[in-house]
Amino acid sequence: MLAHKKSSYFYLNARRSFTLVEVIIASVIFIIAAAGVLSTIGLMNSPSLSNSSRITAMTFAKKVADGLHKDVKSGITAGNLSVGAHGVAADPLFPGFTASYVVSLITTDTNGLRKVDVTVTW
Repeated sequence: MLAHKKSSYFYLNARRSFTLVEVIIASVIFIIAAAGVLSTIGLMNSPSLSNSSRITAMTFAKKVADGLHKDVKSGITAGNLSVGAHGVAADPLFPGFTASYVVSLITTDTNGLRKVDVTVTW
């Protein structure tokens, strides 16, 4: 009976630890789970960078439109507001962004209403 207790004691001590196969399987599962979490975090960051660029482009387009509106208020209808395509000089506040705009007449009466389409690329 003493031998039985001794073998039971050794058996309990052997089961308190993990086998190499169990450690490897647990490691593989952990690595797969971590890779999934990290790839999800990477995908979540990508749209925020895109949104940041869009917000910057909208700010640049607003600056161009505000400059043209200022010309209208001051009575300047030639030059920047003449019908056709126009480029915008590079702005140091918006590096990597370029803007252009197209002016077209909406009506042919004496009001000379114009439509302005601003395009910003980056």
